[in-house]
Amino acid sequence: LGSGSVDGIVGGQVFASWYKFFATAGVQYAIRGTGDFDYRYANELTFGGGPGIFAILEHDYTFSVQLGVSGEWKENDTVDGVETDDTAITALYLGPALAFTWGNSLGATFAIDLPVNQQNSSVQLVPDFRLRGGLTWRL
Repeated sequence: LGSGSVDGIVGGQVFASWYKFFATAGVQYAIRGTGDFDYRYANELTFGGGPGIFAILEHDYTFSVQLGVSGEWKENDTVDGVETDDTAITALYLGPALAFTWGNSLGATFAIDLPVNQQNSSVQLVPDFRLRGGLTWRL
């Protein structure tokens, strides 16, 4: 499944800390190509990050709380070079993010994204909120 396009994705991530305080920032830009049936998804910018604090900072484990800010920007897709009118979105989210690490190999994250601003073109399904989570196990 998919559009059949060849896409390029570039981005970066930064982490800075001072005592128990920290801040993260990340950005990703997707450069989309034209796929099958001359359909081209528009390029897309996504970002996230925010300030946080290590509530627990031990040698064997950590627990942190962060004020997460995330968002996305995407223009309208095109079909046969003609712009569609219902695929663009600009969104900004804000909410808490929790992270836990245990040793050098296990980590878990959970975040709630509440919309601060959502502007979409035409009729689209957009979330009332987003739940994000992840589990990392390094071997």
